[in-house]
Amino acid sequence: MFTGIVSTHPGAFLSWSVVTGVAVSLLVAGIHRYYWGWVFTGLAAFTVSAVLLVNNVFQPTVATTRTYRPFMDRVAAQVGHAPLFFFQTFDNGALYYSKRHIPQYDTNLLKPDVAYFLLMRKSKWDEVAARNDASLVMLDVSEGTGPKDRHRLALVHAPKGTPVSVEEQLTPVDEDEPEADAL
Repeated sequence: MFTGIVSTHPGAFLSWSVVTGVAVSLLVAGIHRYYWGWVFTGLAAFTVSAVLLVNNVFQPTVATTRTYRPFMDRVAAQVGHAPLFFFQTFDNGALYYSKRHIPQYDTNLLKPDVAYFLLMRKSKWDEVAARNDASLVMLDVSEGTGPKDRHRLALVHAPKGTPVSVEEQLTPVDEDEPEADAL
């Protein structure tokens, strides 16, 4: 990812390199001659240039690859006011961009004569598709991979209250929870 960012923003990295070179020169000369104003100026120049580089180049690039916003805009357009559920996952970003309440999948919430939609991890869709008949249809997959850069979301359509067979009921996985350290 880093080399891709550098190659798409060469001007920003060239400018940062020049400012860093000047800052290092000021630091070395200032420390050698005890000119503390030069040392402060060098540190300030380096700090400001690093903050500008990170905020204007790195953060937007990383956010673009991880956000669910364009996907959730398409979900809102496709789903409308139909029932929409999280299926064995949860993501605050998806919830925020949907601009609506999305409950966890529960067969008690299904209405017999109403089609509904599910948001699930793409990997979970692969498992569900292998177990279920052809009545479930994946309509869309997110480009973004979530805040931890691990999972794409899939939008799945289920016609007229068709329940999804679940071999094991798992607690929904919250993408915003920190992972336990593996020993």
